[in-house]
Amino acid sequence: IDDHGGSIFAGLEHGRPEYAEDFPHWFGTAQEASIGDLARGYGADYREVTTTDELVGALAAPVRGRSVLHVRVGIDPSALAEMSLPPQGL
Repeated sequence: IDDHGGSIFAGLEHGRPEYAEDFPHWFGTAQEASIGDLARGYGADYREVTTTDELVGALAAPVRGRSVLHVRVGIDPSALAEMSLPPQGL
């Protein structure tokens, strides 16, 4: 899942609602790496899927060796702000 970088951190303390205003500045770090080139560099098959039907078909296909399915998604800042974490200390 490729959101162009950053929202993986929304599940951490930094993603708490009280930090929503600062989160994109510090953690919404767009990356410019080619996922396809990286996958091929590690000897993995690479396929970008752009529709739900393509994704369903790709996930249903047998896996042989290393493979990367690249699914681009948008970032929804309101969804990031709504994520909640357990209270500190748990």
